[in-house]
Amino acid sequence: MNRPRKHSDLKLAMGLLAPSMLLLAVLVLIPMLSNIQICFFDMPLNPNLDAVFIGLSNYLEILSDSEFYRSLGLTVAYTFLVVAGSTALGLDLAILLNRKFRFRKTVRSLILLSYVTPSISLIFAWKYMFNNSYGIVNDLLVDRLQLFNEAPLWFDQPVASFFMVVLFAIWRYYPYAFISFLAILQTVDKTLYEAAEMDGANAWQKFNQTSTSNCDCFTIYLDVLYVYRCLSTDE
Repeated sequence: MNRPRKHSDLKLAMGLLAPSMLLLAVLVLIPMLSNIQICFFDMPLNPNLDAVFIGLSNYLEILSDSEFYRSLGLTVAYTFLVVAGSTALGLDLAILLNRKFRFRKTVRSLILLSYVTPSISLIFAWKYMFNNSYGIVNDLLVDRLQLFNEAPLWFDQPVASFFMVVLFAIWRYYPYAFISFLAILQTVDKTLYEAAEMDGANAWQKFNQTSTSNCDCFTIYLDVLYVYRCLSTDE
């Protein structure tokens, strides 16, 4: 009796998904297949000239280039630091702010600012803060706290520039982890926290006993999402 209805539901679902799947194929699948084809050819800059099939020569050339391994190492290090930093910072803040206090909504809104603000605005803000001449960071570290004798050149040194990019990415992405972990923590029954507190558990023990199981699966999903963002970022 239910077969015709299930069949009609399947048709409806496929009809609703068809526009999205078509758009995905045009914008993602076709360009991806085109890039796979191009990698086996020597493509001339002049569109009037024919491409020459060279097989795996492009791959062999890349694998014999030391700069490729240097770039690969930097990409792996950047991805690891950003994923670990964003996840840990978001989780720590979620645990810290999962309680009642004054201006709680204001604090949470301020945390989300870096996630909802356009990237170009954040980039200019960071360039201003870390400017060698008039940046607020150098003013604080050099003139006020006197931790440095001279203003550090944050963007002119390779190592400093790398860690600046990592810190910017962590600051850009951690609000998503924060709001997601906070939503998970708020689904935990408060009586579990009260029982753990009566047993003399500290903050970490209460979290480990009551919330870890809820956060484990989401942490895996979050890390995969962050890895994808780090590897596909064009900012």
